[in-house]
Amino acid sequence: MANGEEDFFDRQGGWRIDLASWANPDKSLEQEQFLQVLHDCIERLPPRMAQLFILREVDGMESEEICRLLSISIQNNFWIVMSRTRVRLRHCLDLNWFSHWRAIVMLTCKEASRLASKSMDAKLTWRERLGLWAHKIGLSLTLPKILTE
Repeated sequence: MANGEEDFFDRQGGWRIDLASWANPDKSLEQEQFLQVLHDCIERLPPRMAQLFILREVDGMESEEICRLLSISIQNNFWIVMSRTRVRLRHCLDLNWFSHWRAIVMLTCKEASRLASKSMDAKLTWRERLGLWAHKIGLSLTLPKILTE
C-alpha cells in the first residue's frame, strides 16, 4: 500500500483500528442546549433543594450520606424534598425545553398537512416539494427552515 495507507489498513485491506463513531453535530448541539436549560432550572431552585439534587443525581451520593452531610435528621424528609425538587425541575424543563420542541413539531405537522392538501392541486413550489419530501422521510423538524429559506 502506498501514500500512508499502511497507517490505516492492514495487508488484507481491513481497518487497523476500529473507526470511532462520529457524533451527530445537531444532536450534540441539542444536548448542550438541554443541559444549559437544566442548569438554569437547577439554579432557580432554592439553594437547599439544588444542593440535595446535585449531591444525589449528579454526584451519585447515597441518601444516608447526604442526610449526614447536610444534618437532615429524618431520612423521610430527604425523600420529600427530593420529590418536590423533581416536580419543580420537571415544571421548569416543561416550560423551558419540552414546550419549545412540542411547538416546533406542531408547527411542522401543520405545515406538512397544508402542503399535502396543496399537493393535490399540484401548485407546490420546488421548496415546498422539497419540504414535503423531507417530511415524508422523517426530516420534519427541518421543514419550516427549508420553507423559509
